[in-house]
Amino acid sequence: MNKKILSLLVALTLLQVALSADCDFCKFSADGTDSAGACTDCDPNTCTKQTKAAGAKEDVCTALPCPQGTYSAIGFDNDGKGGNCSACDAGTSTPAAQTKGTDKSVCTLKACVQGTFSSTGFDNDGKGGNCSACDAGTSTPAAQTKGSDKTVCTLKACSQGTYSSTGFDNDGKGGNCAACDVGTTTSAAQTQGSDKSACTLKACVQGTFSSTGFDNDGKGGDCTPCDEGTSTASNQTQGTDKATVCTLVLKQCVAGTSSATGYDTDGKGNGCNQCGANTYSAAGAKNCTPCANSRVAPVGSTVVTACACPEGTTGPEDGTSVCETSTNSNSKLIQFVLSFICLVLLF
Repeated sequence: MNKKILSLLVALTLLQVALSADCDFCKFSADGTDSAGACTDCDPNTCTKQTKAAGAKEDVCTALPCPQGTYSAIGFDNDGKGGNCSACDAGTSTPAAQTKGTDKSVCTLKACVQGTFSSTGFDNDGKGGNCSACDAGTSTPAAQTKGSDKTVCTLKACSQGTYSSTGFDNDGKGGNCAACDVGTTTSAAQTQGSDKSACTLKACVQGTFSSTGFDNDGKGGDCTPCDEGTSTASNQTQGTDKATVCTLVLKQCVAGTSSATGYDTDGKGNGCNQCGANTYSAAGAKNCTPCANSRVAPVGSTVVTACACPEGTTGPEDGTSVCETSTNSNSKLIQFVLSFICLVLLF
């Protein structure tokens, strides 16, 4: 009878063992199984390092959650120090701490782009959601900026006439914004560029003006010319009407000189260029006229009749007719002598 009872007890014990299960991650018991009842849960934000954890809570619930931006198969580390938590690639993150995963497909969030921010520096949907934009003309120092308000938008747009690789300075005071050369400018504030090829606009030349002092196409577009005989005082003149900016009264270039407009550039005769040799001009000329038919004239000639036949030729003194080769006195003498000899021989 006793043997039967003992056999029955052994059978029951074996059955209990056969029907029991190991405690899962984040659960524990005295023997690591649920043979004596349900396994006990670890406190929130703690976990066991393995299944079938046996022992007291403080001894077995030592694993901590993987921080946001990292992950593991169970969402916890294996040493309480972040061990076994895999990091997401730069510019990506997990939606929260304690993310479970076996590869980087769980890194679904993306960094807020430069010029936007969030409390974590990341969006909440992988598409820019929850990233707040800075005001126009301001930016964050970099992508993935953390902040709760626009005080993190510390950078300012490079002003017109300067540029940078991002279009913004690096200190809120214009630092790192490179200046265009004198007489050139960028098309607007916040211009992105790595060299002065970003400075596409040119100053309006003297005698023209615009609201900015520059053209709008690098070719003089939008520069309004002054009326004939008037000019602006210099290049890069800003203005909106001729009466206020075309205040310089010009003089016609005198005969023997010329300019692109036929006038000087300062009302004092400067800017008119003297005609070169073998050319001439009347007053107010935009170009010096070349002498015709290979005629020659001294520098600064003022009339067409100054165009004379070159040495060794003759022609009318009208300054335009074709010149013919002239016969000098020695040639005439030789012809006379030869003619006389022929006459002597004949008679």
